[in-house]
Formats: sequence, C-alpha cells, structure tokens
Amino acid sequence: MVKKNEVSCNVRKENDMAKKDKFSQAEWQLIVDGPDYVLAALSAADGDVSIPVKIKESAAFAKAVGSYTVKSLFVKEVVNDKTKPAPGVQKSSLVQAVAKLEKINALLVEKLTQREGDDYRDFLKEIGSAVAKAAGEGALGDKVKLSAKEATALKDIREALKYETPVEEKKPEKKAPVSQHTRTKPEPVAAAKAGGVVRKP
Repeated sequence: MVKKNEVSCNVRKENDMAKKDKFSQAEWQLIVDGPDYVLAALSAADGDVSIPVKIKESAAFAKAVGSYTVKSLFVKEVVNDKTKPAPGVQKSSLVQAVAKLEKINALLVEKLTQREGDDYRDFLKEIGSAVAKAAGEGALGDKVKLSAKEATALKDIREALKYETPVEEKKPEKKAPVSQHTRTKPEPVAAAKAGGVVRKP
C-alpha cells in the first residue's frame, strides 16, 4: 500500500486479538490492497488522462487514506499496515479490480462482524468518491462533470462492496407423524342383501 500517515482515531472497544490473525497471508495482502484496487478501477475507467489529473487522483487517494476516521480496530490495522501492494495491482483493469473487491467483500462477510466489515466498506467507498471527485476537477482545477465511465466504475465499486447476509443452509423440514386418532376408519361393508347382517372388518 502507498505511504500513509499514522491515523489518530477513537477506536471502539473491541477484542484485543489482532484482526489480521483471522486471515491467511494471501487474504490479508488482498485486504490491504483494497484501497489500491479502488484507485486502479477508477484509473482504468479514466483511460488516458493528463499527468496533472493523475497527480490529483494520487493526492486525493493518499489524503483519503490518511485522514479517514476509522471506527474499528480492523480498519486501523489496514491503514497502518506498511505492506507494499502485490505486483500488478496498480495496472489492473476495471474488471480485474472489481473482481478483487468482490473477493475482499466475501472475506469481510465470512470472517468479520457486519460492523467491522461496514467500516472497511465505508473506507473504500470514501476513497473512491475522493478520487472520482479529484478526477472531475480537471487538469486546471476547473470543475468537469464526472464522465459516464467514471460514474459506472464508482457504481461497480459500490456494488462489489455491497453487504449481503450470509445464506444459511436450509435443513429439510421433518413431516409430523400422523396421529393414530386422525386415521380414517374403514367404512363397514354393506350387506349383500337387504336385512343382512353387517360384518365388522
């Protein structure tokens, strides 16, 4: 991840165990690279832009990361992590970056509480909004309407980070046993002839 300032925040009381320990090394690398995938997605959507615009986007990215007020120990660990991005992250296409964000979101659902996951989701969404806004300022600082491609990329990022309640496996319903009292009794056999004796079954 790019260089970040130490974050001063009011972290809610949580378990002292490092949240990082819940993830494998590869999973944690993916989590830490989340902000970079957001930047990569928007950069890919921009296409070929001027150097001044790229500088504005990078500056907005670094500021959003460094100034975010975290609400969970998990995001604090991510922000303060100094691990470098995995090779190729910054050159990811929009489709590749969004696919990685979807994998990250699945890890959040699987291994964190919804509150912790939502804080990280808000963190990435705020980065995306900041970068998109910087890109919309134009090379000379003049306000330019967000392009359709950038707007779509921002929407794709938010959709990839959408919280979904885990689907629990449904157990087959057990049928209630039929009560002996509810079983229908066989009808008596009619007499073969009128006046005949009815035989009980």
